[in-house]
Amino acid sequence: MATNSKKSKKNQQSVGAILLIALLSLLLVGVIVTASVLGVKSDGFKDWSFIGKPSEQPQPKLDVVLADGETLIDVYNNTTTSIKVVNGGNFTVKVQPKADAFFDFRLDGKLCAFSATSGDYNRVFNVTIDGDVVSFSSLQKTMLDVLNIAYFGHVVSDVPSFDTFEKVFFECVITAESGQSATIDIFGIGTATVIDLNPGKVVF
Repeated sequence: MATNSKKSKKNQQSVGAILLIALLSLLLVGVIVTASVLGVKSDGFKDWSFIGKPSEQPQPKLDVVLADGETLIDVYNNTTTSIKVVNGGNFTVKVQPKADAFFDFRLDGKLCAFSATSGDYNRVFNVTIDGDVVSFSSLQKTMLDVLNIAYFGHVVSDVPSFDTFEKVFFECVITAESGQSATIDIFGIGTATVIDLNPGKVVF
């Protein structure tokens, strides 16, 4: 009886060992197959672009809404213009010279190009932000007044006269937290009455 019991235990141990070896073999084969597939798909483990990235949610589109269907900021009649910023998040506002507004003036005696200067034009146009609404206003109408405010504490001179009211000199760039931006022309400094139409612009 004792012999049979020992044989039975040996048989059970043998079967257990065989099952364990079979399981480990299957696991090893699975690892090898997986590594082979990944190696082929990744071009020798170099390019992992085939692995799906978590789908990014599209950013809501930035929109700027002016009152009464206007398409530009008007400070010509000492009025305050407000813009509602939609989907801006923690947006920023910067007033700057337009790229095509070229003229030279002197700042502390040194010749400067208007288009390349870095004055504080937000201050000139009294830019204020209240929640998602940006407001603009300006009592200044001449370029000399504008530059004196933009470069407060410096001496501004040799500013050309713009009696011919040639163009819009400033623009406002609103940049959303997502990086999207919108640009709006600012009317009222050295320009005549402009009605902005799509696709063109009519100047009176």
